[in-house]
Amino acid sequence: MFKVEWTELKTFIDARQIAVQYVQFSTKYLVLAIDGPLSFSTLIEKLETAPDPSDQKDFEDNYKAAGNQSYTDSTGIQLSRQKAFANTDGLKFRGTGIAATITKDTSQNVDYKLTEDRYLNGVEIFLKNQEWADTIKLQIVDVDNILGYGAGLVLDEFGTDWNIATDTERQGPYILPYPALVVKDLYIRVVYTSTGATTDVDFKCNLFLHKKP
Repeated sequence: MFKVEWTELKTFIDARQIAVQYVQFSTKYLVLAIDGPLSFSTLIEKLETAPDPSDQKDFEDNYKAAGNQSYTDSTGIQLSRQKAFANTDGLKFRGTGIAATITKDTSQNVDYKLTEDRYLNGVEIFLKNQEWADTIKLQIVDVDNILGYGAGLVLDEFGTDWNIATDTERQGPYILPYPALVVKDLYIRVVYTSTGATTDVDFKCNLFLHKKP
């Protein structure tokens, strides 16, 4: 269960077309969104205690009435979701973490090689000592020329010069409503560009990967 802000959770809800689940307390709502192996939660403070009532109003006006629904499949088993992301029934979550130290004032590749076919639909990044102008690229690369078009060929770039925040260590999670197939022996590459002049960057990344039996 990942803890996120309300704006991030409702983006997930809207993209997956699922009903929100919630528990109402005297001073707050505990709001949850669950879709297969992915689950997120947030706390929304009520008007009496909330510094900004907009989250409560948005939840109550647009999501609460449709919340706390139960769903059953053809066998009567209760499900948390209405609709999975495309072509993912039967997928098993195989999340993977990677880490590196990024040398200051350089651009550095952090690679993860797929040993089996995997479906990718999100990333979560953790940083220390990042600078305001630092950026990230997210790529799929044929490092070993398994496709025969040349070693190091960038097959796809699904994050170009992605800007990062400096006021938090945690960036994301960023979840897409559909998965991308990355075949065996290709690499998921994060290209981190550090602009700092004095301190190396501590980098960690969680890859939301799924396996199809």
